[in-house]
Amino acid sequence: MRKITRIKCLIVVLLTFIGTLAPVHAQQSGNFEISGVVKDTSGEPVIGATVIVKNTQIGTTTDVNGKFKLKVPHKSLLQISFIGMKTKDLKVTNNTFYEITLEDESVLLDEVVAIGYGTQSKATVTSGVVSVKKAELMSSVSASPLNIYREKLLDWIFDRLPDSPVHSR
Repeated sequence: MRKITRIKCLIVVLLTFIGTLAPVHAQQSGNFEISGVVKDTSGEPVIGATVIVKNTQIGTTTDVNGKFKLKVPHKSLLQISFIGMKTKDLKVTNNTFYEITLEDESVLLDEVVAIGYGTQSKATVTSGVVSVKKAELMSSVSASPLNIYREKLLDWIFDRLPDSPVHSR
């Protein structure tokens, strides 16, 4: 009877020892699951940010709370990106949770004119330009902002016609 009890105790100790080594081995040799949250500089979650293991096809996007889960190789490099924000690289360590803050990427536009097939600076425009101010858009009762542009364009065209009744403006 004593021999069976000793054998049971030995088996329990061995299983416990093996059970504690398995997660350590998994982290050192293969993939392990990490999770995290991506926020902007004001602490708001970034919805739809891309989180990928650099130079691989392993990746995911953040949910509506800015959270993600991903199985990654140990000591890999994460690349976190979102349109309008600076891309951030992050080395994966033994941590399983990461809180990542992305900074805004500010691009200054100085007198850029949008055209049907690209952009060009205001100085190089040789044709007529129609602009609509924000106040005009906000005070319009039109169902579509395009209608406001159409009206402005028609006014501009009629202003340039020699026989136009509005030519005297």
